Formats: sequence, structure tokens, C-alpha cells
Amino acid sequence: MSLTFEEKINNFTDMLNAAASKLGCVFIQDSGEGHDLETVDMYLEDVSGWLVPKGTPEEEARRDEFYRFAEWKDNGPEGFSIEFVIH
Repeated sequence: MSLTFEEKINNFTDMLNAAASKLGCVFIQDSGEGHDLETVDMYLEDVSGWLVPKGTPEEEARRDEFYRFAEWKDNGPEGFSIEFVIH
């Protein structure tokens, strides 16, 4: 059974959230930045948004200092990973 497009996006969002969580953060998506790839189980795209330390008050979360680009990378047999960078 193949996944719906929405399920593929949700899988990518789960990967983004897991990558942010490993850094003690949450990621609040702002917009897509291209570099798209659709696989059998995921729809990947570089996205921009705020990488905010867990526990940050909501009114402080969308500050410029937290703005990052979440860029995916294909690591071959190990799968995909996310890197949060400043441009």
C-alpha cells in the first residue's frame, strides 16, 4: 500500500521534529525553500523557520536569533538527515 502525499509530508515533519529534539529544541516551520525530493515514504524539502530551545516562552520563540534553515541530506544507506544552518 502506498502512502498518501500528506503521510509523506508528515513523515518528513516527524524527522524534522526528531532532529530538533536531539538538539534540545523545537522547530517552528515558516516556509519551504525548495530542494524537493519525493520517495516512497517521504516528501523532503529544505524549510526555514525557528529552531527554539525547549521551554522558551511562546512570545519569544519567533526572534531573529532563532531563525534557521533546515536542510536535508541524503546519507545513502544510512538514510536522510537534517542540518540546521544560518544563511
